[in-house]
Formats: sequence, C-alpha cells, structure tokens
Amino acid sequence: MLAGLLALATSIGVVTTPIAPLRYKIEISTSQEVDLSAMGQAKMTGDVAAVVFVSVTMSDSGAGQLAHIVVDSMTVTPNGTITLGGVTPQGEDAVNDMTYILLKVTELLSLNNPNVHARYKPDKNSFAYLKRVCDVNYITGATPCIHGDDAVMESLTARGWAVEDVRDWVVNGCVEPGIPGKHCSATSSIEFNLVAVLEMALNNGKHPLMNWKLGPDTGIIGQGDFETFDDFWKAFKEQCEFLCEQSIIGNNQLGEIYQQHQPAPLISSMTEGCIESGRGVTRGGARYNSSGVSVIGMADVVDSLMAIKTLVYDEKKITFAELKEAIDSNFAHHPRLHVMIKTRVPRFGSGNEESVTMANRVTSLVHDYFA
Repeated sequence: MLAGLLALATSIGVVTTPIAPLRYKIEISTSQEVDLSAMGQAKMTGDVAAVVFVSVTMSDSGAGQLAHIVVDSMTVTPNGTITLGGVTPQGEDAVNDMTYILLKVTELLSLNNPNVHARYKPDKNSFAYLKRVCDVNYITGATPCIHGDDAVMESLTARGWAVEDVRDWVVNGCVEPGIPGKHCSATSSIEFNLVAVLEMALNNGKHPLMNWKLGPDTGIIGQGDFETFDDFWKAFKEQCEFLCEQSIIGNNQLGEIYQQHQPAPLISSMTEGCIESGRGVTRGGARYNSSGVSVIGMADVVDSLMAIKTLVYDEKKITFAELKEAIDSNFAHHPRLHVMIKTRVPRFGSGNEESVTMANRVTSLVHDYFA
C-alpha cells in the first residue's frame, strides 16, 4: 500500500479544493536473517516489525485528482539521520543485531527521511555487512549512504580530536561528520555558488544574472585578454578568492547574530564542554567546533572549464569571443556548437583523466582558501 500511495504523490498539477485527509496505519512484518559470523557466532533469524502512519489528502485540479502524502513519523524530525556500523569508541566492530534490523526497515520503507547512513571499516566490519548495505542501497535506489570509515576518521583526527571520540562519529545534516554530544558542527554554514565565480570571470567581475559589477577587473574576452587557458584560470581564481572572502565576512557576521539572538541554552546544556567553559554552543563552548561550506555547481563549472580549454585553446575549434557570444544567447543561434560541447568535451564523472585533473584543480582552489 505504501508504495502505491507514494507513487500517487508524484502527480503534478495546480491544487484547488482539498478534501478531508484520510489516515492509514501501515504495519510491516518480516523475518530477517542476521549473519554474525564476523563476530564468531552463527547466523540468527529474528522478526522485524515496523509501523508507519500515512495521511492522504485528495485535491481536485485541472488534471484530475491529486494525492498529497504525509508520512506522519517523518514530519517530526525533518532531516534527521541514523548512522549504522563502523566501530565503537574502543575501536571494535559496532555492527550488531539492531544494525540489520534497521537496514531491513530501511529496505521495507524505502524513504529518504530519516536519512540513513552506513559506516564501513574494512578491517573491522564484515564483508557480509557491506554486502547487505549495498543490497539495501540497490533495492531502495539510494539509501543508505555508504561512508569509508578510515577516510572520515583520518580527516577528523587531523584536527587534533581524540581518537576515541572520532571513532564514535555520526552523520549530521546530509553527509557531514560530527561527534554526538560533544561537537557544534555548523555544517553548510556557507553555501558557495561556484557558478557565479565562472560567470564573473567570463564577464570581468560582473554577475550577469544580478546585473551587478561586484568583483574585480580580471579581463575582457572580447578584447583578447586571455591568450592562454592559464590566463583565464587566473581570472577564475581571482574571482573565486574574492567571493570566498565575502562569504567568510558574511558568515562571521551571521555568527555574531546567532550569539546575540539564538543562544540555544537547551542544546548547550546537553553538549559536553559548554557548562565547563561557561559558554553556549553559539559562542564556541562545545568540546569540538567546526563549520562547513557547501560548494554548489562543481560539476557544471568543471564541464564549462573543460569546454573552454578543449575547444578554444587545445583544439582551437572556436575563438573565446565566439563561445562567449553563444553563451550570452543561450546557444540560440549556435546549435552545432551546443552539440559539440555536449558530445565532444570530456565531462565531470566520466573518468577522463583530464576532467579529473580539472575537478581536483577547482576543488583544491576552494579548499585551500577556506582551509
């Protein structure tokens, strides 16, 4: 029933008069075989049960009736996360019966909220556990998200954090690691638009969508200011660093506003370090503190830079001025060039060595500035 109800939610139309909601209780029960061979035990079979309440509101629209689905249990904790597997604070295998039960429930419900994550440490977690995680990910089409434990823990211990605490890491928000009860992780405190950087580099510091001359003068394409791709990369780099600095200034201002208007005494009382230091989480009182940057448009920017480098400078199929003219008109009068860019230029995620190098170059530029 749940699958059918959720399928109805994909309908698109203009909502007009809603009809009183209907509420359904969905009970799911099944048997789950748990492989405990990695723990020196035999396989075990247990019963798994799950209950979900779903509200369905029917509405009339020009395209017919629409069903609007609300999963009651999901509306309580938006963007909540569940982290499975990995290791204990003592470094031992943390996979247990409940891990497999939660994986089974994740498989049965196939929902993206709560956000389910699976840690995997090769020298501690069994291959059977990894296979089960992959099976559920395949069946649901995306969840749980799978994290390499070694890489995450290496990044956190590099900050000087205690290894026992790092071993207990969980996921906050989307995929950001945090230490429960000890960490104020301001994840995604900056949402950085990398596409704006590219547009400003193409337009000598002007943001074309906002029609705002915001950034520094870095060169005009129509005047032939970029003889080589490295010349254009320098312009891209300068615009990127300019916007990085502006975002840091804005983020620091926002932090001061949080301190004054959202002191968060309740969560501070439950976070280790706040009472001891006499400071709340918004004033750096937690034992561990960090902030994060969400870089938006990475794939688009890498593809765009590859198109410029490949067609303008490497193969010399077109001039930079011709490409800029096509971009400004959204390729309205340049269909062949549009096809060429879409089919002949190595793209992000293709595995092409040069596109990987470009992706690493862009990533390193942003990372090095914020770090």
